[in-house]
Amino acid sequence: MTPKLLTQFNYNRNKAILSTPFAYEAFKSKMEKSIKDKEAGKKEDSLTGNTIVLTSDKPYSLVGDIAILSFSGFTVNDCSEMDEMFFGCISLQGFCEDLEQAVEDDAVNSIVIDFDSGGGYTMYGDETAELVKSLSALKPVYAYTSGLMCSLAYKIACNCSKLVASPTALVGSIGVYCEYFDYTEAMKNDGIKVTTFQAGSEKTIGSPFVPLTKEQSDAIQAEINNEWASFKAIVTANRGNVNDSFMQGQPFTGKEAMTLNTNLIDGNVNSLKQFVSLISAANN
Repeated sequence: MTPKLLTQFNYNRNKAILSTPFAYEAFKSKMEKSIKDKEAGKKEDSLTGNTIVLTSDKPYSLVGDIAILSFSGFTVNDCSEMDEMFFGCISLQGFCEDLEQAVEDDAVNSIVIDFDSGGGYTMYGDETAELVKSLSALKPVYAYTSGLMCSLAYKIACNCSKLVASPTALVGSIGVYCEYFDYTEAMKNDGIKVTTFQAGSEKTIGSPFVPLTKEQSDAIQAEINNEWASFKAIVTANRGNVNDSFMQGQPFTGKEAMTLNTNLIDGNVNSLKQFVSLISAANN
């Protein structure tokens, strides 16, 4: 049994992604707008109401001396910028590079990570969380969400200097899962037989055409449990006393997170604009 069953599982589940004319037009429109904004050199931010300086060499926006860095989409280890824009994913390695650049920028006094992510694959998640924690010791790094800050996104965010959410945002979802599709019975009923040739007794883990053995199922569950235990340990190390009942995979609204005393976040702020204003006032 290989020690990294989840990695093998995810690898075997990779699928081609097809586009549609509508998706292409949406992508084209977004790219054209981005190019026009960069040519203009600045734009008015609808969230903060402030003028944001746009530069081709900075992957974040600046409001005064506050850098706003987006963390949006399904988390993957690495992907291209086109994948991020077109398919709604976020490269954790790319995000780490962007965060490091913001911390090294002398024009930046503090950083706000604007989260809107329900998490994703676990690969490079721990490395990202560790980097956020270490960089937060150099400059204040704040986490804000008016959408989603859940699962792996929360695991990363809880390493920030402070966590804030709007009342209707969703936070937490401290849990781990994977899914296995077994099509063998359905194909048998349809008169379809798949013959699999393999080298390595565990190579087909994750294939929907080969049923899992009990030993394989137990091993996958054990790895899921270990990942969950690691997740909870990181939360409690950074957030202090968080009752285990709040770490069963369920999300909480920002309001619930405060009224139930979950200790998952530090407060409710209605908008990113208000949060940036509060940070700016505290810095001045």
